[in-house]
Amino acid sequence: MPIRSVVRIAALYGLAASLAQPADTLKFEVASIKPADPGAGGHSSFRSVPGGGIQVTNYSLKQLISFAYDVRDFQVSGPGWLDSTRYDILAKPEHEEDLADIRQMNDAQKKTASERLRERLRALLAERFQLTIHQETKEFPVYALVVAKNGPKLEESTEPDSANQSTSTNSNNGKAEMTAKRIPMQSLANVLSSRLSRPVLDRTGLTGKYNFKMQWTADMSARGPDGPGDANLADSAGPSIFTAIQEQLGLKLESTKGLVEIIVVDRVEKASEN
Repeated sequence: MPIRSVVRIAALYGLAASLAQPADTLKFEVASIKPADPGAGGHSSFRSVPGGGIQVTNYSLKQLISFAYDVRDFQVSGPGWLDSTRYDILAKPEHEEDLADIRQMNDAQKKTASERLRERLRALLAERFQLTIHQETKEFPVYALVVAKNGPKLEESTEPDSANQSTSTNSNNGKAEMTAKRIPMQSLANVLSSRLSRPVLDRTGLTGKYNFKMQWTADMSARGPDGPGDANLADSAGPSIFTAIQEQLGLKLESTKGLVEIIVVDRVEKASEN
C-alpha cells in the first residue's frame, strides 16, 4: 500500500496528535466517577454540559477510550473488562468556558469544542484510571465507500454552516432507520464503521453535506456486500444495510484491506470512587 494511503487511513481514524499529553493539557478540575447501576441494562448516554464538562451514564471504559482518542471501539486493544466494567461520570473544568449553545455553533466551533472535550477526557483517564497506551499499525479488512454505478441518490444540503448537523439511528422490530441532516461522507463512513465493526473509508469523492433517510433490516447488518443476495428475503425482511446503501443512497461498500492505527492499552486500573 502506498505511504500516502497509510497516512490517510491513520488520519481518518483520529490518532494524529491525539497521543501526546503536553504539560499544559486541558483538564477537568472536578470529577465524580462511580460504578454504573447494574440495572441500567443497555441504556447509556454521553453528553456535554454547559461550560465544557461532561455527564456520562453507563459507559464502558473502552467506550470512554474510544471517544477520548476519536477511534472506533474495535481499534482499542486491552483487557476484556474494558467492555464489561461501566461507569457514571460527572466532570467539570476549573473555569467554565464561555461556550455558545452547541445548537448555535458552526461546524468549526463544534469541532474545536469536541477536541477540547477529548483532551480533558484523555487527561482524566490517565489520572484516575492510570491509563497508558501506545499505537500500532495493523492490516484490517475494511470497506471502501464508493459511488455506485448509476450515481448518488443524495440531497445536498443548502443550509448555512450554523445549521445543525445530525445523524440518528433507530431500530424497532428488526427494522432499522438512519436519518441524516447536513452530514459529509466522512461522517457517514464513521457511522457505518461503528455499525459494521469494521473500518469504512470514504472514497466517494463527494465533498458536499447531505440529507437522507435509509431503511434496512437490522438483523441483516452483518451480511457482507459479497455474500448471497437478499432477493428472496426482500418481501418479508427487507434489504440488508449493504443493499439499502446501494439502492437508497446510490453508494456501495466494497471489501478490501488497509492499514489501520490501533490503540494498545499498556496499563489501566479500575477507578476508585471519586
